Amino acid sequence: MQLHGGTLTVSTIAPKSHKRTLVAYAQVANDLRAQIADGRLAPGNMIPSLRRLGALHGVSMGTVQQAVRELIDEGLLVSEDRRGIFVAKQGAAIDFLVENVKLPGHQSAVANTAGGFGRDGQFAPTTAVIGVMADLRAREPGVEDENRMLVTILGSIEAAVSSLGGTTRFVNTFLRTDEVRRPEEVLEELQECRFDAVIAYFNATHYQELYFANPGILKAINVLISATLDERPARIAYYDSADAGYQAARHLAARGCRRIVFHSPYNADWVDERLRGARNAAAAAGATFLDAVDDAPEQNELSVDSARKLFQQGLSFDGLIAANDLIAHAVIAAASEAGLAVGQDFALIGFDDHPKSRSLGLSTMRPPLEELGAEAAQLAFGSLSASLPSRVRLQSRVIVRASSCGSTLLSSSCS
Repeated sequence: MQLHGGTLTVSTIAPKSHKRTLVAYAQVANDLRAQIADGRLAPGNMIPSLRRLGALHGVSMGTVQQAVRELIDEGLLVSEDRRGIFVAKQGAAIDFLVENVKLPGHQSAVANTAGGFGRDGQFAPTTAVIGVMADLRAREPGVEDENRMLVTILGSIEAAVSSLGGTTRFVNTFLRTDEVRRPEEVLEELQECRFDAVIAYFNATHYQELYFANPGILKAINVLISATLDERPARIAYYDSADAGYQAARHLAARGCRRIVFHSPYNADWVDERLRGARNAAAAAGATFLDAVDDAPEQNELSVDSARKLFQQGLSFDGLIAANDLIAHAVIAAASEAGLAVGQDFALIGFDDHPKSRSLGLSTMRPPLEELGAEAAQLAFGSLSASLPSRVRLQSRVIVRASSCGSTLLSSSCS
């Protein structure tokens, strides 16, 4: 930052093309100065975390740290131990910036989103349109839980995009008749809409694979939201299913379970990940682990038949992990038929925190749905600049209820 004739300017590097460019850290620094100058970051406000700034601008943590360090040296920001980094509350640097800031040739790293400085040095808000592509179904049996999760994620994306100065448009990969749309048809819609960025989420693995088989679709997607890590998209926000499985088994082991069974009436990538994590946690705890996963395709309509087999086969276990809450609900029904009480005869935990699970007293792994949407929005805006590939990994949270905390067979307390 330099002073020239009473005006604040920023040095730039020589352009590689006819357009003027900024080194990465200077672009981050200029965006922060712009937000301080126009009041979006007021004196005393905490700035976004370094990780969020990196995702937003598509740069490394080291680049963000260099930009922030420069603003600290200028007196615009202050770092408080164990609290964070804040806009300075007062001082000549802040006053001078607000009154005289000019950033020649500067354009926000999230160009055409929350605004930027034009050639006249005046701030002009603009808007990016973010396409959100997902499989929202209304009539197919058994999809209420999937829609609930999707609607939560969609709401979070919309709120985050709006807060960043953008707008969203939803692209449904299902018809009103609940038939899946042809990938070519969806790709044509994406191309016609000319979105600034596209976020995609698929409830079922086989739908994702159907669309990813189309190279045009894969290229059009800027950010993927998923329950497992997928290396194909350049940017992905995902919750770690293997970690969720590990936490679930560790929770049961901590409650005293020594023979843990993992149950699913079908197989899928996310089932495999949860199974792998659970197996590792059981091994670490010295508990016996049993795999009761049927080799059938993923399905939405569930019955208690598969759960009944668990009790009819005479398996000996004191802890059971169901691959999701709907499967756990079937286990509760089958256990009741067999004269067993969940939480007393054995401990049970599921995944996804279905609304019905609360009334059933089912312990569950709650996925970070709101965080997924917010992180995906940040990644989408970061993709508008010269952004590097990004992977945002989020974790589920153990929600403890009576199903894993009431057994007279368990030796540990539920405190």
